[in-house]
Amino acid sequence: MMKNEWTEKFDWVMMFGACHDQMRPDRCLKEIYRVLKPNGLFSMFETNGTSNVYKDKEINTSTYMYGVSLSHCLPLGINSEGKHSFIL
Repeated sequence: MMKNEWTEKFDWVMMFGACHDQMRPDRCLKEIYRVLKPNGLFSMFETNGTSNVYKDKEINTSTYMYGVSLSHCLPLGINSEGKHSFIL
């Protein structure tokens, strides 16, 4: 969890290609909502995949992204301790 004193502290929060790495994306998004000021902005950029390995392999950058996911994203996501953990 983020610091308690960060509640309603930020005008804008950006997440770039990280939501899919979270062990508990629901908790991560809830924390983002908590730290945003009223009427604050949240921007999220995510991978453009279909969740279908047969379709994704036809996209030129999918092989690269799959390699990055296996070597970086997956280990981070499963390394969280506790049922309420998420990556920050």
